[in-house]
Amino acid sequence: MMESGLLSSFTFNKTSGIFMVKEPGIYFMYAQIFFTSRHERSGFHIKKNGSNVGQCMTTTHSPGSDVKRNTCFTALILHLQEQDSLLITEVDGSKYRDTSFKDSHSYFGLIQLKSTQ
Repeated sequence: MMESGLLSSFTFNKTSGIFMVKEPGIYFMYAQIFFTSRHERSGFHIKKNGSNVGQCMTTTHSPGSDVKRNTCFTALILHLQEQDSLLITEVDGSKYRDTSFKDSHSYFGLIQLKSTQ
């Protein structure tokens, strides 16, 4: 995968939302998700090979059933091996039900800081 002229040490599948590591190393992962929901609590998990390694939670209280809008940001430093997978899911387990990706409301990325090959 080529991005910005740099050879990437991972791939990203837009359909599944999974990052797949191609080169072992120390990585910086970040995510900001914009939620539009009628629920008071919103958030997401970052999963490495299916297990939670990070999360972000936000609570917004308002009277009635008004739509609540909020962002949640988190970042992690991870030691990853070849073929490790990373996935972002909402706290209730759904995939982007209350998430807005419109006009750059949400973003996420993975940066290799150091190779350990």
